[in-house]
Amino acid sequence: MPGGSGRGKARRGLGGKGSDSVKVTGIETIQLEEFGNILFVQVHTDEGIAGLGETFFGAPEVASYLHETVAPKLIGQDPGRIDRLRTWLPGYVGTKGTGVERRGLSAIDMALWDIKGKHLGVPVYELLGGASHDRVRVYNTCAGYRYVRKTVGQADRKSTRLNSSHEWISRMPSSA
Repeated sequence: MPGGSGRGKARRGLGGKGSDSVKVTGIETIQLEEFGNILFVQVHTDEGIAGLGETFFGAPEVASYLHETVAPKLIGQDPGRIDRLRTWLPGYVGTKGTGVERRGLSAIDMALWDIKGKHLGVPVYELLGGASHDRVRVYNTCAGYRYVRKTVGQADRKSTRLNSSHEWISRMPSSA
């Protein structure tokens, strides 16, 4: 699936009503062998826009939850209806803690905001109310000291090679 930027595409509403809205066509989870506890999640749309989210800890369990429980409900939905999807997608019936469900839905939430920003051609922080600071210090707490690289873009091609057994994709059936 193409993952284009989506800039300038305004032919269909994102978050609007009706059958002419953008639809989710698939969920892809990517787990790098080098960082086994980090799970990247891409949500794909029928307009070729892919939104990226991520989560940390228990990556295989989160991936299972996303593909077995979330994907069947999310595929075919309008990714622009973020708040509706957030409350509608199945989470744990107990407390709203930091379990597999919460971490998985958090990654989906990030990916949906990313899709909306790409569709509208604006950064996500603008959608969330604009910048509050001119600069923000960043630090890494979950992947360890080796996660940050000296190369531009953090990772070089050799270190981002995927282990194919850890890449899962849920897609809309081709007959749809």
